[in-house]
Amino acid sequence: MKWFAVVTILAVLASRDVSAQTPQATTHLGGKASALVNLQVQVTADTDWQPFQRILPDGTDAPGDFTLPQGSLLVVTDLDVWTWGAYCKSAKGWIAVPNGQVPQITFDSREYAAHQSFLGGVVFSAPPVVYVGSGSEYPEYTNWLCPYQQFAFVTLRGYLVADE
Repeated sequence: MKWFAVVTILAVLASRDVSAQTPQATTHLGGKASALVNLQVQVTADTDWQPFQRILPDGTDAPGDFTLPQGSLLVVTDLDVWTWGAYCKSAKGWIAVPNGQVPQITFDSREYAAHQSFLGGVVFSAPPVVYVGSGSEYPEYTNWLCPYQQFAFVTLRGYLVADE
């Protein structure tokens, strides 16, 4: 009879679909996947502060500007900037909380693309906004974001946490 139990267990194990995976309950950050945030905005030079739009997991834009859920904070872990245009190749700008006194993140792509990682994360208590200059504020950069025929994509990645 013992051999029957052993054969039955082996048959059940052998019949399991080894390619089937059980989804994880949490991400590598220890939270839910729904708390991960991917924000993006397309800006041209010297436009007013622009809000970000949330990119959904299927790659589409969420309707409207990004808003923080009540009682939460946004922790930004990564920033990507890339430019697209005929003449210029870099972008310099700032990311801040609306009406904030000090930019929380500054960037200078210097080339067509740049990536920054923030080990400890940069915390926002309100939806961030971005400004990209044309170069007039920084005369030492004569060819960085031309006001014509050029735009930049700015992407923020991070996650939401409870504000406790």
